[in-house]
Amino acid sequence: MLGLGLMLILVNSKRSRVDVVLDPGEYKPRIHLKRKTRLLGEFERRRGDTLPGGSGRRQGQMTAYRQKAIRIALYLIENGPTKASVIAKAIEETEVRPILYRNVYGWFDRLGEGVYRLSPRGTTELVNWTNGHIETDH
Repeated sequence: MLGLGLMLILVNSKRSRVDVVLDPGEYKPRIHLKRKTRLLGEFERRRGDTLPGGSGRRQGQMTAYRQKAIRIALYLIENGPTKASVIAKAIEETEVRPILYRNVYGWFDRLGEGVYRLSPRGTTELVNWTNGHIETDH
């Protein structure tokens, strides 16, 4: 994998020598189809240019998953507590239920049977991810 080949070093009191036994082959990176598919899928699901120039943000990266969570959070800000099925239909997103259920970022509170609202943490963190501008479609 390193493409180093093999050299034999013979040390003798009169004369030392190095014999190249095996030349390094051409570098051929492994193809990780699953990793490649997952990475390309992530870029396909993203919307717009989400990474600012300069150094990375300490709070994490904008991913397609986070973009979906932000869209759900913005809907909840505008409409208040809502059933997951209503949100899914309104924002035309099929993964609303799993995102709300898993609640990876702690942005959502479950109020009852499939009804969610934005949590205080979600309200606070959403401002950071929308650069302080929370816009609705009014």
